[in-house]
Amino acid sequence: MCGIAGVLRGRANARELLAALAHRGPDGEGSVDLGACSLAMTRLAILDPAPRSDQPMRWGDATIVFNGEIYNFLDLRRELQSYGWSFETTGDTEVLLKALLQWGEGALSRVHGMYALLFWRDDGQELWAARDPLGIKPLYWGPMSGGGAVFASEAMVVTELVGRRVSPRAVAEFLHFGSPYAVTAFEGVLELRPGEVTIFRRDGSVDVRSCDSVGPDSGTVKDLLAGAVHSHLVSDRPLALFLSGGFDSALIASQTTNASVRPTGITIDTGTNVADVAGARQTAAHYGLALEVIPYRLEDAVHRLEIYLHSMDQPTTDGFNTFIVSDAANAAGFPVALSGLGGDEILGGYGYYQRARWMARASRPYNKLPEWARPAVDRAVAARTGRVPSQAGSILAARTTVDRYQAWRSIFTAEEVRRLTGIYPDPAMVTIDGLEVGATAELRALDFELYLGSTLLRDADVFSMACGVEVRVPLLDRAFVDHIHTELPGAKKIDLARALHDGYLERVAGRKKMTFRLPWSQWIETLVPTEELLAEADPWHGLVDPVEARVLVSADQRPPVDRLLALVVLARWLDGLATARRIAPRPV
Repeated sequence: MCGIAGVLRGRANARELLAALAHRGPDGEGSVDLGACSLAMTRLAILDPAPRSDQPMRWGDATIVFNGEIYNFLDLRRELQSYGWSFETTGDTEVLLKALLQWGEGALSRVHGMYALLFWRDDGQELWAARDPLGIKPLYWGPMSGGGAVFASEAMVVTELVGRRVSPRAVAEFLHFGSPYAVTAFEGVLELRPGEVTIFRRDGSVDVRSCDSVGPDSGTVKDLLAGAVHSHLVSDRPLALFLSGGFDSALIASQTTNASVRPTGITIDTGTNVADVAGARQTAAHYGLALEVIPYRLEDAVHRLEIYLHSMDQPTTDGFNTFIVSDAANAAGFPVALSGLGGDEILGGYGYYQRARWMARASRPYNKLPEWARPAVDRAVAARTGRVPSQAGSILAARTTVDRYQAWRSIFTAEEVRRLTGIYPDPAMVTIDGLEVGATAELRALDFELYLGSTLLRDADVFSMACGVEVRVPLLDRAFVDHIHTELPGAKKIDLARALHDGYLERVAGRKKMTFRLPWSQWIETLVPTEELLAEADPWHGLVDPVEARVLVSADQRPPVDRLLALVVLARWLDGLATARRIAPRPV
């Protein structure tokens, strides 16, 4: 795991970006100038920590920088050896480099893992940029004035060479869903699509191809899950498991009982998540895992909040939980951690999956009501759901699955965002073609695109790397995900537990969903007083109408915490853009 950067045909050199990437690689750095191309990396050494596996790595006329982990690298290594390749390291970078030399871009269809890479061939004068099919690892790029392009693991690093101009549409998307989703936070900065390899040539031409041709592996769901978890346990450094009281982390724990390497559970105790901590203790005891329960109180949050905000690549309301658990893992001596991310999206774990049919039924009579009658219904539904009336009304008025998803997930409704920014956000622009018929399939596709990819995985990468920790997500192993989608479509968590014949998992799946939530309702006024924020003349630098913001917040007797948090985070993030972003590395 590391931070990577590249510059193609530009006057700048990738090594100029090393300082901005230093937090992603506390164990070393390197750069190389290849004439028409320069590459750089900062390394968090997990596999083969010796200097022989440092990057950039070169063989013959080829050079690679790579962020991530290839979980089937030992199988690929043996296959490459049968073709006559020899190896000087025991890590996965050399395997990936030689696989690309052996099979070209076809190598990426053989790879199981999470990755973002830049691969240069002197011979063809081409730079290949690629991301894994599920978009676990990010890669951003932007064209530079005067010609050339710059690439990096974080969007803000790209702005070091293309300029730092905030996208108004990204601000609108952030206020709508808690993070930008269809565009990046910066004008002129683009994000590579998952599962694509983009070939940049010296003459300025660009060719985009799919590298996502892997089909589901054969085998039972039990075998595929065990294989996924065991492959993610391969590490030359101490390894942890982010363990909550819920199903997803318990599912991972269940597959470690006969593993040669056993992770240590890490659980955060905020003083308000008593049931969650108790559930984590039960899971650890049931599967025989060591567990470290780490207290985290308001004073700890105050101490770490500035570092969190300074680490934020793009605005988000969802990353502080990842930051504090990664921070705890680092302090406990674990530079690698497994996470249950992806379980809710694969197995329909969110509340709106269960409520989708009710919402569809309720919309029909609601839309027949006269306009004057709707506010009373909105207030009644808001009182029961913890939403504000405008949110309740947008949920009830929605006529399609996409509209209902947008309304349910929104922080500010689409109309409120238009009032705040002058831009009407439209998530339909990123819905996936060829959806299966049915609301559940649509919701899962939307979650993969709009929440998992644009928020959860992005935050997991940025905030874990800010703490010097690599987060691995075994439930997003490609073979396992494909098997669920093709062989067990519509399966819920309890269905998977039954297929695994695990009574403990059945009990966890059958109880009320547990989610690790931070006590923001208690913390927010101490951490970021909203009255002070709303008193400022223009805390959002002209991107949000402060008058409308005050009207919307003061209209609610008790504004939902996520609304206040979004406005505060955006203001603080915008304030920080004027200064150079340098985050101190945090080695363990």
